[in-house]
Amino acid sequence: MKKYSNALIVIMFCLLFINSRTLLGQSQVTRYTPVGSSVRAYNQIPEMTSGDKADWSNYVSINYPQATELNPNSATRSYNCHAYAWHVTQGGDKVWIGYYQSQQGDEDIYWTDGSYIRLNSESGADKISYYQDNHSAIQTSTQGIYKSKWGEGPLMQHSRDYGPVDYYMAYRYYYDSPIVTGDDKVCYPGSKTFSIQDFYNVTYVWTTSSNLQINGPNTGRTISVSPTSSASGIGLVSLSITILDYDKTIIVTKSVWIGKPSFTSSVNGPSQLTPGLSAVYSITPAAGASSYSWQIPSGCYYNYCWHITSGQGTTAISVQAGAIGSGAVQVTASNACPGNDSRYMYVNVQDPQAPCDPLTLSISPNPSVGGDVVIDVIKPPCDPTLLSSEPATLSVIDNMGTVVYSKKHTGNKVAISGLNLIQGVYHVVYIQNNKRFEKSMIVQ
Repeated sequence: MKKYSNALIVIMFCLLFINSRTLLGQSQVTRYTPVGSSVRAYNQIPEMTSGDKADWSNYVSINYPQATELNPNSATRSYNCHAYAWHVTQGGDKVWIGYYQSQQGDEDIYWTDGSYIRLNSESGADKISYYQDNHSAIQTSTQGIYKSKWGEGPLMQHSRDYGPVDYYMAYRYYYDSPIVTGDDKVCYPGSKTFSIQDFYNVTYVWTTSSNLQINGPNTGRTISVSPTSSASGIGLVSLSITILDYDKTIIVTKSVWIGKPSFTSSVNGPSQLTPGLSAVYSITPAAGASSYSWQIPSGCYYNYCWHITSGQGTTAISVQAGAIGSGAVQVTASNACPGNDSRYMYVNVQDPQAPCDPLTLSISPNPSVGGDVVIDVIKPPCDPTLLSSEPATLSVIDNMGTVVYSKKHTGNKVAISGLNLIQGVYHVVYIQNNKRFEKSMIVQ
């Protein structure tokens, strides 16, 4: 069996600082806890050789057969147990926390600032501190099975009390980040329960936004809340946690939706189709919605029938047009609460072989006195160029060709007054997208 020196065995433990070979070249950097407190850390630490890494893997496999090295040859000086448990596993980079012996305890900031709070038991714990020594671990999805970085040695998976004897693994504190749990929706009338983890030596005080009320005491781990009205909207459930050991108070808030869903936009999609043409209709998600249901017109035109080709139940569907004529494409948002919210848009389906009626101008009254009239612009739904938002020019021209009125318009109804036109026949001319339409107007 290969023998290992005492020095090799000693340096694996997280309670000791990195051995003297690694002290040159390291750089001190600042990292941050989840609530923004600064943490002293080190990077750019000279790495060990591949042979040293293999020695570490061989050592733990022989001496700790009931533990599993994750990603063999995982020994590295780039990070240690504290960095792994509190920083790396939360998406941070690989650094070393507690680099020098005098800096042991730098990881304490993660629980003294309230980013994590000590629990009364292992159940639900995310982080573990072996407080008798100076080692950190995380809990896996199986309670009592941990992952931890053994100093500069490998990353290991092991049972809660199996590992280097110097870790004093029977002495453990359990930590988790505070999270208010409960349903994301509250119906009116009705109530919902919200709770927090079973933390050690803390006090709780619950509050809510004005559209919610607390039913009963507000100082336990669990509360019941009810809406104060039937109005839909966002509500807030907040909890003030005071950590008595550190005289630290933090506030955790959960946002909930009250009542039925609410759309804030209209249906988007083409308003003109031909039979057999595919199109996409969509809508911005409704606040508080759990599900969506679309309805489309019915009917067929020869071999083409209205149907949804994909997307039912989502906020965007693909459809194929069928019968000619007009109908509504409608979406309804629902959740567990009574009521729903719907939006729709009208769609016109035109036979591509059918002639398209021209735009018409309706003048009222006609004849008029002095030219005070209201002009209705009646656009054919089969001509999409005339259904655009492009401004149109509306002009009134006398029999001599003189323009007595001309303005840009975007609406389909135009009121003209105050021209004081003399008796005669005038021409109302409407031009949009280079298309010209004309109608006579008589002034008495």
